[in-house]
Amino acid sequence: MDPAQPKPRTYTLQRAGAIVFALAAILPLLLLSYTLYDLGALGKPQAQVGLALALGGVLIGAYIFWGMMARMAEILRASAKLPEPSPGPEPPAPPQAEFDLPGLGTIREAEPIRESDMLPGTIDQLRAMWQAEAEPLVGRRVSVSVRNAPEPLVGTLSQITGDGLLLLDDEGKKMGVSYRRISAIEAAR
Repeated sequence: MDPAQPKPRTYTLQRAGAIVFALAAILPLLLLSYTLYDLGALGKPQAQVGLALALGGVLIGAYIFWGMMARMAEILRASAKLPEPSPGPEPPAPPQAEFDLPGLGTIREAEPIRESDMLPGTIDQLRAMWQAEAEPLVGRRVSVSVRNAPEPLVGTLSQITGDGLLLLDDEGKKMGVSYRRISAIEAAR
C-alpha cells in the first residue's frame, strides 16, 4: 500500500456481520413491504399476519446471528492473545493484522488461527502417531509427503527426534521434517 494513500477504514466482525445481515434479510423484507403497499394489499389481515411473521423471523434470526458473531469475535480475540508456542524447527508465520473483505473493507479480528492454538495436544498426538509409523522404517529408504510441498522428500530415515524426522538424501545431505508438516510416511520403492 502506498504511504501517501489514506488507510481504509476497518470494521469489527460484528459490524461487518450486521451489514451482511441487513443486506440478506432486512432489505428483502422492506422490498416485500413496499410491494404489498404498492399492490394495496397491506390493509388485508392475511398480508399483515404474513408480514408480522416474516418480521418476527428476521428479528429472531438477527438475535441469533448477532450472538454468533459476538462469540466468534471473542474466540478470535482470545486466540490472538494466547502466548506464542516455544520456537520449534520452523518459525511461526507472522500473524496477519487485518483481513480485507471485498465490499465491506478491512476486518480487524481476523487472524490466522494456528493449529496449536486450537488444540493444544495436537502436536503431541502428531508426534506419537508419526514416531510410531516411522519406527519400523529407521535405516530404510522412505518417502515423506510434506504439506505444501509439490514432491515428497525421498531419502534414508536416519533418526527420529522429538521435533521431527531426519532424512539423508542420496548425497548424504541431512533433511529435517517437523511432525506438523508431515502428511504421510511410506517405504520408498
